[in-house]
Amino acid sequence: MRFKTLIKIGLVSGLVLFACLMLLAAGLPFIAEQAIHQKFKETLRERDIQFRIDRIGASRMVISGLGMGRGLSADQVVLEYEWDLSQPFPFWLSPQKLILSGISLKGEMDESNKFIIQGIGPETGSVSGDTEKSVQDILPLLPKKLVVKNSLIFLTLRGRGIHIPFEVLASIDQENKRTDLSGEFTLFGNKVQILAGLDLRKLSIRDFAGAIQSFTMDAAGFELGDLVSLLGPSDSPFLFSGGSDIRIVKKGRSDWGVSLSKINLARPWGLGIDSLSADLGLENKILTLNTGFNLICRELPGIRIQKPGSGSKEPGPLPISLSGRLQLDLGGGGQGPKLKSLNLETSTLKGLVVAQDLQRIRVEDPFMALTLKGDKEKIKGKIFIRSGRVWADLEGGKIAGRSLEIESDIRGKAYETSKQAGTGLSLALDLKSRISGIRVGASGVRGEFKALETRALFRFDGGDNPELTGVAGLINGQVSFPGLGVECRGIRASLPFKIGADGRYKQGTFSVDSIQYGKRPGIRMSGEMAQTGPLELEFKGDLACPDVEELKLDFSGNADLDKTVSARVDFSAPFFRLLSERVRALVPELGLAAEYDLGLSCRGGISYKGEKIQTHGKVIIHDGSLSLPDMNLKAEGIEAALELNDLLTPESLPGQILTMESIESGKLKFTDARIRFSIEDGEFIHIENARAGWCKGLVTSESIRFPSKDRQNKLIIYCDRLELARLLEQIGAFQAMGEGTLSGRIPVTYAHGSISFDNGFLFSTPGKGGAVKIGNTEKITTGIPVDSPQFVQLDLAREALKNFDYTWAKLSLNTVKDTLDLKMELDGKPSNVLPFEYKKELGSFVRVKAGSPGSHFQGIKLDVNLKLPFNQVMKFGTRIESLFK
Repeated sequence: MRFKTLIKIGLVSGLVLFACLMLLAAGLPFIAEQAIHQKFKETLRERDIQFRIDRIGASRMVISGLGMGRGLSADQVVLEYEWDLSQPFPFWLSPQKLILSGISLKGEMDESNKFIIQGIGPETGSVSGDTEKSVQDILPLLPKKLVVKNSLIFLTLRGRGIHIPFEVLASIDQENKRTDLSGEFTLFGNKVQILAGLDLRKLSIRDFAGAIQSFTMDAAGFELGDLVSLLGPSDSPFLFSGGSDIRIVKKGRSDWGVSLSKINLARPWGLGIDSLSADLGLENKILTLNTGFNLICRELPGIRIQKPGSGSKEPGPLPISLSGRLQLDLGGGGQGPKLKSLNLETSTLKGLVVAQDLQRIRVEDPFMALTLKGDKEKIKGKIFIRSGRVWADLEGGKIAGRSLEIESDIRGKAYETSKQAGTGLSLALDLKSRISGIRVGASGVRGEFKALETRALFRFDGGDNPELTGVAGLINGQVSFPGLGVECRGIRASLPFKIGADGRYKQGTFSVDSIQYGKRPGIRMSGEMAQTGPLELEFKGDLACPDVEELKLDFSGNADLDKTVSARVDFSAPFFRLLSERVRALVPELGLAAEYDLGLSCRGGISYKGEKIQTHGKVIIHDGSLSLPDMNLKAEGIEAALELNDLLTPESLPGQILTMESIESGKLKFTDARIRFSIEDGEFIHIENARAGWCKGLVTSESIRFPSKDRQNKLIIYCDRLELARLLEQIGAFQAMGEGTLSGRIPVTYAHGSISFDNGFLFSTPGKGGAVKIGNTEKITTGIPVDSPQFVQLDLAREALKNFDYTWAKLSLNTVKDTLDLKMELDGKPSNVLPFEYKKELGSFVRVKAGSPGSHFQGIKLDVNLKLPFNQVMKFGTRIESLFK
């Protein structure tokens, strides 16, 4: 009975115990939640923590719905633990492994670049309070293993949302308060792996880096362009291409090492960085960076930068080795890092080539160094660039310099325009450059200059319009044109310039001590020039000859090198006397011997636009005289206004006028000559018409182009009312006096320097006669035998021409080689009684002795033929031919 009672009591007690255990098991998650809430409340001082315990067992707890504020949540938390009753309550439970799955961390960067987790912190939204103590308090709660998987950080930066998947595996050493972790996160599709060792005793959210004992980060093929587009300005001109290999390693207590490779900049220049290594150190908030890397220069817009090739037509990209040291002051609160110093220099290269199409620039042993120092507001420093010889192979020519030096003092300061505009940097560079021993060589041009010096100021105030102002000076140069025999010496120029700057442009100067042609005296040039636009230039000056003081040429013009290259030069020479002896001093080898005195003035212009050159000019001759002894030619009272529409050919407009008061060639005398002409293609003179007074009459010509392509010209000279007596004298026939005129035409042929008359004839006006008195009539009978019948007839004609009244007259002119055949026909009667009588037995007239009454002729027809030397005219033609060779 007693046994049965015990059994019943035992069953009831068992049922009660089972019921209690069931109740305890049902309430255990709730009890655990309350205990955990209380512990988080004490340690993290947070009230906004939510979670739900789904299962709890002897060695494993499953939590879901974990949330902290609005920015931190986890889908599931699995905690594996062991019981250690030797520890004081509530540390009987010893965490062994914590698995966090589906973490979602929402954060953003504030204006001072601090990371904020949304909803954490009662006042500021960030972790607050004594965070160092909070970390120490939760150390006993941390497991030996921590696994984070399938998690995501959602970062808001500059209004842009970024998803960063990540996973972490950590081992926590509670005894030594240290953790070793490995992790992987994905940024813009680029995987980044991290290995780190942390000292948990130094772990602080405000100073996370202080707890890092070891650190390694590796990223292969990381797209830097994505990161720059996120952190840089939205309108950044830089564009990276391709992936880069990145490695960051902690080296010692406060030093870091960084290595990068395969950094390619596609815009704005074709540059790359290879094998970059850097050491970083931090002491007293001063960050020091020592670095070295190879800069790969590939291509600027349309320009290739290469190393000199060893026989190859296309040398490869040029690697430039650089080393530098950078110090940044990380103090100053939320104002960001400030530059303390920067030193950067290149190794001395053996050479480089800058190529664009057919143009190449080669530099020997270039070197560059940059030094900067700064504080929170100001920056100062220096740039130094030097090289040995410099060659420029340009299309159609070459330029070389013995050495190049560029120096610049740098001044700058940081400034803040507004919170909306952000901070910026103003910069000023005092530039000084010098290229020494310049040599220029091109087709038909050679030049040497002692140096080209430039002093300039570059200013940048953070806007879109940097400014450059300065002065460029060309020192002691000389240029020669071997093909033309022209040499310019003592060339100097000083040109103030500015780009992007406002204000008035300043004037510069230029001068050439001597412009020499052959052995002639030199011509001096000087003037002023000034920039009138970003790439526009205006100039003016004069040319003068020291040996001919009155000879002076003024010129002015401008040049525009902006969108389309254009230039213009206008020139003028005031009125001056051009004397032959002065010209012979300037041009001693002038082939045509001449004496002249010409009053001259000229003006003109040259313009270049659209790859076309246009020229024009006008030459005015006033009160001029000309004498050509070899041609036995003299001209007085020369007046002309020659207007040329092309100086290079040269070519003139139609209708140019040349007038001369008198022209004499031997016995030929012309007056009031007027020639209307034009110059064509620089080879031909087109005489549109010509007229002159001759023998008190008028001669005119028809249109003719001289010389013709076959060197043969034919024209007709029309004669109107030429006095017979003067005509006979000027052609060298007789010494004559009298009245009466002839008209007609004389066909003239000019061929290869020879002038000839072809059946020219002149005759008197019908019904109008005249009188002629010829003195040297002995020419008619010269060379005729006295006893010949022909002599008697010519002797009679000779006596009749001494004083002859004619009713009709005709002259015929023809040339054979250097002889002029003149045939004169007269119909009239002698004014005097002739010493001749008619003898019937002889059937002819015979001369009677003095005292005989002679004969009075009522009418007689005279035919006189003369052969006159024509060599003077021939000589004149030969000289004309020489002018056109």
